[in-house]
Amino acid sequence: MLTTGAPLLHWSRPLGGMRSGTEVTHCTVIHANTILICRETSLRLERFLAPVLLGVLTVFRLLTWELATRLQGHNDHLRSAFDLCCHVFSVSPAVYFLPGLRRAFCTSFLSPQWEMAQTSVYVYDGTELPVSDAMKEDFHRDGFIIVRNLLCQKELAILEEAFQGQDALTAYAYGNDDGDGRQAKMCLWNHPGNDVTGALTRTRKLAHTAEELLGAEVYHYHSKLIMKEARTGGKFVWHQDYGYWYNFACMFPDMLTVFIAMDPCSPDNGCLQVLRGSHRAGRIDHGGVGNQVGADLGRVAELEKCLDKVYVPLEAGDAMFFHCNLLHTSSANNSERRRWALLTAYNCNHNSPYVESVYGPYQPLTGLNNHAVTSLGVDRNLEGKDIIVREHDDKTLVSLWNLCGEKQTYIGWAHKQLNRACTIGSMCGAIGGEDKRSIHCQKSTLRQLANDAVLTTGVNRNLCGKGVVVKKDGKYVTLNCKIKVRESAVANEEGEREVIEEPKPGNNV
Repeated sequence: MLTTGAPLLHWSRPLGGMRSGTEVTHCTVIHANTILICRETSLRLERFLAPVLLGVLTVFRLLTWELATRLQGHNDHLRSAFDLCCHVFSVSPAVYFLPGLRRAFCTSFLSPQWEMAQTSVYVYDGTELPVSDAMKEDFHRDGFIIVRNLLCQKELAILEEAFQGQDALTAYAYGNDDGDGRQAKMCLWNHPGNDVTGALTRTRKLAHTAEELLGAEVYHYHSKLIMKEARTGGKFVWHQDYGYWYNFACMFPDMLTVFIAMDPCSPDNGCLQVLRGSHRAGRIDHGGVGNQVGADLGRVAELEKCLDKVYVPLEAGDAMFFHCNLLHTSSANNSERRRWALLTAYNCNHNSPYVESVYGPYQPLTGLNNHAVTSLGVDRNLEGKDIIVREHDDKTLVSLWNLCGEKQTYIGWAHKQLNRACTIGSMCGAIGGEDKRSIHCQKSTLRQLANDAVLTTGVNRNLCGKGVVVKKDGKYVTLNCKIKVRESAVANEEGEREVIEEPKPGNNV
């Protein structure tokens, strides 16, 4: 029971907006009697204030989002006003004294596209992008960070012009069917080269930031331009980048991707969606999902129950640095606006592929200053970029060395490994099968014993209830019944322990 004068920790503003389960960053000591008085008064005020304030905020949100959509690239001030409104409300005493209003605000007002962790958002000032301890902490906790204004309007214009024309990278684009009659076009290259995209890859704001986040020297793994055209751009299913790259001989998930928005990305034109913190689940088995290769949908569904699904709206020039094991997806482009994005993947120098694959091995990356793009200007020199295209069978990736007609075709190893990933788990029926059960036991309470339990129990060969797993007729089964093993444990001719009583098969793997 609270006593008068007893100190009590008051409200705190969670780091990521108003999500539960976040750490307390600052708190205020308030006497218990004051709390009780304010609580009683707040319950009366809430019935009147909640509908009024929520109505005002909802109208403001709708107007902001509508104007932002219409003005597209010119909505920085509107977005800032919206963020300020959310910030003021989140740190106000109303968050604590009007608990019902807080819950309503969180569930009704904060729509998914705006539900972003404020601690994961940083702003590039045009000179340097310092990688602070807080930035590293956010990256390792959430699996991603957002950097606003990483590219200025001039840099965007230079890249836009470089992507146009018959001699541009886009001339080598190919389509990826999404299974619903739509395509997301892509052009892919291995090496930075000497053109303007290569200069961007070498800038400190990309390469140095990647090194600081991963904690090791990095090199350019590959880059790609993903083009979702208006009304036709296809979707991408839930996947991890390392779900693919693992099959290209990279031993460790010490890799990340920088997603740079060339156009405004919003939910209606297929912006990224992520499961916050899903990189901590490790690499998930990937297999066929429609016409694409994606993560095991059963595992994704379970992760959605315990992790936040976050939409990542970006303005042109904004960037997202995300871990290679972060689960992400994007829907089709249903808007009248295109959605182009430039993605650069970095790998650590100690993680170079151990055999030759479609993506190149470690090559030292020469760094450039952050103004290299504007200094170089429009440059479409594609020599040395090692562009990757698809053959007519739509399955084989081909490397165009220096665009001189010489081709290196990667058939076999890498693609067999990727196709093999589609059948991983078929042995146990855990992926794509009807039986989702596992031979390993479900959650059960473990009774703890004293440290001398082995000495106290002595020799005991009672196997009842152990769920022994054996292989029978090519399948793994559990022995659910009580079995007796000869005390002498004499091996039979096949080298197996001889079972007197026929076991009853349990769950097949």
